[in-house]
Amino acid sequence: MRRALLLALVLAGAFFWWRSAPRGMKRLDAGSDNGGFALGDDNRRLFYVTRGMAHDIVNSVDLATGRTASRRLWGRRLKVISPSLSGTRLRIIADKGDQAPSEERYSLVSMNGDDLTIRREESRPDQDEAQLMLFDTPYQASTATTKTPGMRDDYGVSADITQAGLEVRLRTGNTLGPAKEYPTASRPSAFTYADTGDIVVAYRMPMNRTRLERIAPLTGKRRTILDLYGTVESMGAAGDGLVAVRAVPGGTRLSFVSLARSEELLNLDWSKGGSTLLGADPVGRKLFFSIAVRGPDGWIQETGWAVPMDHGSLREAAEFFSAMHEWPELRWKLVGHSVEILIAVFILCTGWYFYGTMREI
Repeated sequence: MRRALLLALVLAGAFFWWRSAPRGMKRLDAGSDNGGFALGDDNRRLFYVTRGMAHDIVNSVDLATGRTASRRLWGRRLKVISPSLSGTRLRIIADKGDQAPSEERYSLVSMNGDDLTIRREESRPDQDEAQLMLFDTPYQASTATTKTPGMRDDYGVSADITQAGLEVRLRTGNTLGPAKEYPTASRPSAFTYADTGDIVVAYRMPMNRTRLERIAPLTGKRRTILDLYGTVESMGAAGDGLVAVRAVPGGTRLSFVSLARSEELLNLDWSKGGSTLLGADPVGRKLFFSIAVRGPDGWIQETGWAVPMDHGSLREAAEFFSAMHEWPELRWKLVGHSVEILIAVFILCTGWYFYGTMREI
């Protein structure tokens, strides 16, 4: 009987070892039914939303200390979650539902980033993200135009995706100059700021490819970097390179691109489900992702992860995330066929016991 128990322990240990994350990887969220992951530009805090029965819960994680905070917003569903550039404030669009008066259905909520205390809340008849960017931000009338979505204060550049391309404004003093349009072949799917102050924009091309183009807003020069297979849905600068997550048939792929050499250095099968690059920390050599896994009944479980920024760790993470796609189905099978599994384990243990007894005789 001891042999049978030992076998069961070995099998259980092998199962949990198979499900454990590779060394260096860290899951950042807790629980299940999470979504709305967002990372402050300073890489200090991760924010996400947990869905409740009749309310949503806002969560924050201090990436340096691991300290967490949560706050329930009773009777409200969270539609948009946007941290400030410094990560010290969190702005949210909340939906009070059909039962609320039409002029008060949505509300703009501002929270402190560390303890998630509510700073300010105002009702609105609609969910306007442009209002959210300006909400609870001290500014003067002459400088209000500098507080626009996507503002990169380091370089005084503001960029926004339009239907025809990228709209860029340069800051002069405390105001933004006139918009300059950079037309693209299709509506851009993503853009990011490079460490040099340039902008890298991704837009679709024929034959299911995405073009990466580098724009220098100070000079107006444009240069094609390269074309990638699939649709680039999220990307971020990492030192002198670029990390991009591409949607392809069957899941997503991860690419490392050298901006100086205009060359793809790494191309990995990343996940069989959805994945979003939340941010990159070149100093701490970490990449932050949200990974979505679809269960057998159609529900989607989303989790947040920190992954070391080296080729070996990324390859191990890719294998791990691809295996995650099978776990919901595996869990369903374990629950749905528990009786058959118990009978099989009983027969196995009994056979192992009698086999050991016969050998002793």
